[in-house]
Amino acid sequence: DRLGTLGTKKIKDIKSAHLQEWMKGIDLKPGSKKKIRSTLVQVFDYALDNDIVMKNYAKSINIKDNSEKTVNVFTEEEIIKLWENAHEPMAQYTLILIYTGTRIGELLELPIKDINFQDHYGIGGLKTKAGKNRVIPFHDDIIEFVKQYSDKNYILENEYGKPVNYTTAKNHFKKFMNSL
Repeated sequence: DRLGTLGTKKIKDIKSAHLQEWMKGIDLKPGSKKKIRSTLVQVFDYALDNDIVMKNYAKSINIKDNSEKTVNVFTEEEIIKLWENAHEPMAQYTLILIYTGTRIGELLELPIKDINFQDHYGIGGLKTKAGKNRVIPFHDDIIEFVKQYSDKNYILENEYGKPVNYTTAKNHFKKFMNSL
């Protein structure tokens, strides 16, 4: 039972300290805890709207992310291996990611129409205000990989001319990397 002792309390009797203590006892990653907090905020908002509680204590739940994020950086040897396999579309795609510094989702969503092949740059980006609509330079070594998609809508697209979704691209990437 995920709710533990909270499941036996009436919502009007649950205070911030109860929620915080309960959340600390849950063995989940911070992202999952944030989803739980979001649901609790909605439950408390409902209770607030119906005069069951006087305050939304769920909004005060603090979720600390003490986990260390690991970043996998390609080694020089791995990049050489990618160049040795540059005839493979997934190697090309990976090299484009490495040489542009874009996130996977950013490159997936970058329309070919937003790429200036003559001057070797694209306009795109996601996530932050500063990251959107920024200039993404395409190194001379990878521009030919990108040019071969000039008649498409996206570098990696599905049969409908839409960008391949993140999960599909990631699965292809993992499969290709494992094959190397």
